[in-house]
Amino acid sequence: MNDESIDTYQVTVSCRATNEAAIKRVFKILSGFGEAWKPGLLFMTSSLSDKNKTSPYKLGEIAFFLDNNPLLIHTFTLAVNIVSQYIQSSVSECVLDLHETGVVNT
Repeated sequence: MNDESIDTYQVTVSCRATNEAAIKRVFKILSGFGEAWKPGLLFMTSSLSDKNKTSPYKLGEIAFFLDNNPLLIHTFTLAVNIVSQYIQSSVSECVLDLHETGVVNT
């Protein structure tokens, strides 16, 4: 069994929308975008929060874990920011927010 961990760089896009379908549409677009970055993109995860069912908004996030390469990180972050702005303008019922968590041990 190999217990070695590696340092990766995490970039997360959060989404707040008026309905779950909008978040799933955003996830689908961003997942396709992420696939194009392999092998530099090691993996991605997504989650949809339903903790507060009385809220008028649904929350979700998709996290991208990249190889810890400064040029890759810079280029990916710029590109995901552009894609997020495009999504924001075309999926009007959601608000996106980009977070750079930085280096994480996975």
